[in-house]
Amino acid sequence: MTPPSMADAVAAVENACRSARSAPREEPERRHRTDQPPAVVREVAAVLETAFRSHGLAVPDQTPYGIVAVTGHAGPGVPRAAFATVDAVTLFEAESSWTEVLADAYPDVGWLFLVCADFGRLRGPRAGAAYPELLAGAGALAHALRLAVSCPRPGARIHTSSHRPVTSAVRRRHPGMRHLVTVSASPLDGSPT
Repeated sequence: MTPPSMADAVAAVENACRSARSAPREEPERRHRTDQPPAVVREVAAVLETAFRSHGLAVPDQTPYGIVAVTGHAGPGVPRAAFATVDAVTLFEAESSWTEVLADAYPDVGWLFLVCADFGRLRGPRAGAAYPELLAGAGALAHALRLAVSCPRPGARIHTSSHRPVTSAVRRRHPGMRHLVTVSASPLDGSPT
């Protein structure tokens, strides 16, 4: 099976956003939520594509890396998440168990890109030596993301802390993945950071 193109992935995310608007949902009272406009979905997909393309110039083997892109985790918005690899983007369940942790850690940003690496691929005698390599590659991908997102949304920042609830959520779908680095962008109030 051929992985979907970035354009097909964007269309799938837009369709999911449209269907989510019509689905009844029970929301917590602590936040007022509205749907993310399709333009945001396209903008996030373009940032992901640019970041992976740039990262590929420095790190040819991109298969161990994934990015959880999150919008609407804090402030007025419906939490939306997608898991992206170099060749595919799939919707990812934005569970309150980890989106609330992100809302507390990054209350004033609209977008988060959670860079992950597949430590499940590390086997054998080289496993311990590969950790620094994966960490450096994740840092390079975070830098590529920061540059890609800074064009449409100035003020992106790299945060070197990881969050266990995010790693747990990612591992439910992608065993072996671990959250390593976060890139935040797009302040909720629209001002540069």
